[in-house]
Amino acid sequence: MPIFTVQEDSVRNAAAVIASRLHARAQHNALERRRRDNIKDMYGALKDAIPGMRSERVSRAAVLKKAVDLIVAKQGKLEDILAENRRLMQENDALERELQGIHNACIAVPALLVCHRSSCFEKSGPFDILTKSR
Repeated sequence: MPIFTVQEDSVRNAAAVIASRLHARAQHNALERRRRDNIKDMYGALKDAIPGMRSERVSRAAVLKKAVDLIVAKQGKLEDILAENRRLMQENDALERELQGIHNACIAVPALLVCHRSSCFEKSGPFDILTKSR
């Protein structure tokens, strides 16, 4: 085992500290570069998702503004569609109730015809088709 002087040890320690700091700085720079590249790619993807901006060269602020405008417009359209959906569901419910009422009336009419047919018509009457089909 070699014997080093205090001065040699401190030089080696200083070199190790410098190397460690350089490595940490390089790591940090690489991570930061990847982060910036990722942000750049995401801005590009966002710009491509906005109709009419694919071929334009615009600032990041313009991309964000257009994206916000598009989101607000889509939210408004969604609210309109949901309101129309609620209106159509209410209309559908009303039509189903009306149809049920007509159905109930149709069931009641042949029963009345059968009841009255025996007392009112001695011969074959115009409602025989209705009463015979039931």
